[in-house]
Amino acid sequence: MDGESDAQLATDIELLFERFDNNWNLVERLLAQMLKQRGHWLRFVVEHEAQVLCDRINASLADIIRTRLEATHRLVPRALLRSAAALPGVGALDTDPQHLAAWQRLGSLALTERGWRQTLSARHLGAGYEEPAARAALRDCIAHLSGIADLEAALRELLPLPPAALSAADTQAIAALSRVLARAAAELQLQFAASGLVDYAYISGAAREALSAASEPTELALRTGLSLRHILVDEFQDTSLAQFQLLEKLTAGWEEGDGRTLFVVGDPMQSIYRFRDAEVGLFIAARERGVGNVPLTPLRLTRNFRATPALVSWSNAVFAQVLAPADDLRSGAVTFAASVAARAPPDPAGVPGAQSQGGARLVLFPDDRRGEAQRVAAEIVRLKAEDPQADVAVLVAVRAHAHAIVSALKAGGLEPLGVDLVPLAERPIVRDLVQLSSALHDLADRSAWLAVLRAPWCGVRLATLTALSGPKEPQLIWEALFDSARLARCLPEDRPRLQRLRDVLAGALERRDSEPPADWLEATWVRLGAPDAYRRQDLEDAHGFFSALAARSAVFEWRGPADFPALLADLYSTPRVAPGKPVQIMTIHRAKGLEFEHVFIPGLERVPDSGDSALLEWIDLPRGGDESDLLMVVAPATDDKRARREPLSALIRTLQKTRSAHERTRLMYVAATRARQTLHLSAAPDTRKDGSISPDPRSLLACLWPALADSFQTDTAPASASGEPAPLLLRRLVPHWSPPELPAAPQLVHLPLARAALEVQEFSWVGETQRHIGTIVHAWLARAADSGEPLTAGEIEAQRETLEGELRRQGVPAAERPEAVGVIVAALQRTFADERGRWILARHRDAHSELPLTGLSEGRLRSVVIDRCFVDESGTRWVIDYKTSRHEGGGLQAFLDQEMQRYAAQLTVYAALARALGPEPVRVALYFPLLGVMREITASR
Repeated sequence: MDGESDAQLATDIELLFERFDNNWNLVERLLAQMLKQRGHWLRFVVEHEAQVLCDRINASLADIIRTRLEATHRLVPRALLRSAAALPGVGALDTDPQHLAAWQRLGSLALTERGWRQTLSARHLGAGYEEPAARAALRDCIAHLSGIADLEAALRELLPLPPAALSAADTQAIAALSRVLARAAAELQLQFAASGLVDYAYISGAAREALSAASEPTELALRTGLSLRHILVDEFQDTSLAQFQLLEKLTAGWEEGDGRTLFVVGDPMQSIYRFRDAEVGLFIAARERGVGNVPLTPLRLTRNFRATPALVSWSNAVFAQVLAPADDLRSGAVTFAASVAARAPPDPAGVPGAQSQGGARLVLFPDDRRGEAQRVAAEIVRLKAEDPQADVAVLVAVRAHAHAIVSALKAGGLEPLGVDLVPLAERPIVRDLVQLSSALHDLADRSAWLAVLRAPWCGVRLATLTALSGPKEPQLIWEALFDSARLARCLPEDRPRLQRLRDVLAGALERRDSEPPADWLEATWVRLGAPDAYRRQDLEDAHGFFSALAARSAVFEWRGPADFPALLADLYSTPRVAPGKPVQIMTIHRAKGLEFEHVFIPGLERVPDSGDSALLEWIDLPRGGDESDLLMVVAPATDDKRARREPLSALIRTLQKTRSAHERTRLMYVAATRARQTLHLSAAPDTRKDGSISPDPRSLLACLWPALADSFQTDTAPASASGEPAPLLLRRLVPHWSPPELPAAPQLVHLPLARAALEVQEFSWVGETQRHIGTIVHAWLARAADSGEPLTAGEIEAQRETLEGELRRQGVPAAERPEAVGVIVAALQRTFADERGRWILARHRDAHSELPLTGLSEGRLRSVVIDRCFVDESGTRWVIDYKTSRHEGGGLQAFLDQEMQRYAAQLTVYAALARALGPEPVRVALYFPLLGVMREITASR
């Protein structure tokens, strides 16, 4: 973006820099991050002018405040409201958002951090309460207020609320950021146009734009919706607001009784994709009011065919307590719906691991994460020993929580299957490749060069590294490799390794910009001996790395090592597939929709990383109708803790926190309901000084704690020494490794290719429509020949609609399709009415349709496709080429002679290649479906 030539843009960017302490690197990074997530916010900043956007935020603030004031107002009797309003400094206590300050003043007077205020003093209460009468009135008011159920919580919710309108500073910042983001999004569109590439956010935005204009469905939306007869939406509980609106546009023209159906399937208790803008409130609203003008009839399924009756009963009892008591669109709360077990109870004697808690085993390992991992692994080893075919899964909230379990399982002799678990960037073989590329692109990257020297293809010892690179070293490591004095101080056993590495990398540096990046890096890696330096199973990760690098550079998106984070962002190590049924380890999100006999959910006390901050904080809350309440504020600098306590920013965070808490409980429900037979829950929470446990409210354990605090068993057995991590060994090639000698390559005969296309362009003189007609006729004749069943004229006539659809897919204009269909029907009917046509398509020995052949003809390598080839009853091999040429008027024989002459050379090549198929004599002919005529051509040998 050019912020210097655009005065408004320059002012906006300067304001953002000031807000982020002129840290332009931070602003640039956050802008790039926002563009990646533009599907969340783009519709807000593009569909509204800056002031209109701020006005909408103000309206949303007023609506939220009014709703809370109305709820609080209903709790307090009118007489008590009047006496409270008469207190010094309070004022009218009405439901208008302008009266929020009065309610907040009342709350600060009546409440302390611990509860209702007990001690009244002018020093704490402020001006107006010096007189005893004022304090007595307040004391009397507090006495009455404290007797009202739920009022304390309601007043506390009002205290941190922001004013009902944005401050001038927030208005200015939002307006500036919206203009900057809109401009950045426009620049991204230009980049897409230049590169010819788009992403998912672009496609979904284009779809919404095509189907809606000025909040009304476009003609395209109406036509598309009318052409759709039935729509099925699965996982509807994870629909985003943008997707919901897209569905509304598609069904905008539907009317009751017109035969169209909308079928949506979902379970709101399994809505766990808020990070992808999933809005469970939309499911609740659709269930009650339908989608747009399409009403829905709710059907609730209650039978559980997955889990044992004991597990179903356990889930019913637990999640009825921890899920919300009622649905709430604004907070994303979902009430629990009980299930009825459809399975018969299993025989306890035949169920390894069945536990007393209704098939669920709950264990705590206070302050002992390593012990938890070892005991979980031991239980899994026991289950697999009793039943090697047992279907076992370990589910974790985030991938990092699985590492200890993986290590413990491997120590116990089990090789788990990690599904999308280990990022490719974390695999040692890939880290070494990244460092190799970085070193070769930057000779001054000391850390990369040290990694190259330490990698298994070289593997020098620490003493050698110290000799080559000391503290505050001015000499480059690459220069040190050519310094005889430096090399003399290296360990003697490492010098041959350094010599070999230096020779290979010197050649790599010479070829660096002359080859494709992936080919160049892989060739260097192979010359270093890397394929022999790693375990065979690790080479699959290297293959994945090179494939990704080649794909990125092929579309000219590779700019060097700085692009490695983006290249590896969504790539994962290939799972090691063990024989039999391996133990699967995956995230809970990845396990959604799956089921396993035995499910282990460890690390319940752990808290996922909150992630990076963004330039913009926002929340879009669904209302009772089709609208929503949008709150938005420009995020403060990451180290500005005071700004993060600003009322609007705090309100957005509080609302997000509440919605996250509800979704976290649903995530726990999804995890627990993956089990068919047994469920094992464990955690290693920190204990307080008095030995008590208070789970972090952001953890999955906190979700279950209200219902299961007394049900967890505590395991305090000391961890065994078997779980001690093995010492890290230096893995490297043997000292005098050399590349293997490959056998001499066979001498290949280089055949000259044909200088021109083999097949004469049949329709070079006509338009695209005639070419598509020929393609479809060829395809139908090939299908008829393969089936061996001739088509009647009536059967062909009945296929007109199908043929028109094929022409539409080929891109034939609508105006030309009726005539084109007529031509195709005529060609097919004429062929099957013709005795020769039926003979060509009949079953024969060694018959083929659309037969591809490659071989030598006249000393050149040629590839052809023969329309029909077979050996007849007399032992002659026929090569027949279809020509859908049309002839109108007189002179048919002259037309056929001209066609015969035109295609003689082509069929001569066909005949030459066909003779290699067998000893039979070969005859070639043209067949004209539209004419019902076959003409043989004498092909020279």
